[in-house]
Amino acid sequence: MSIDATRWAWTAQVKNSSQRLVLLSLADRAGEEHTAWPSIERLAKDTVLDKKTVQKVILELIKLGLVEATG
Repeated sequence: MSIDATRWAWTAQVKNSSQRLVLLSLADRAGEEHTAWPSIERLAKDTVLDKKTVQKVILELIKLGLVEATG
């Protein structure tokens, strides 16, 4: 877990609570290099959001420039 990533996630300019929740879940799983690769299923379980909602939110976070897809 990266404390820096978690602190940043709390202050990032998101548009709704789902975005904040997914961002916090990603930050919670980030390493010291601020990278994380949790599955959609893991994020859905962590956030209690539907898998399709998690996928939609991740795309929103990418468009906002808050996360980067690494393929």
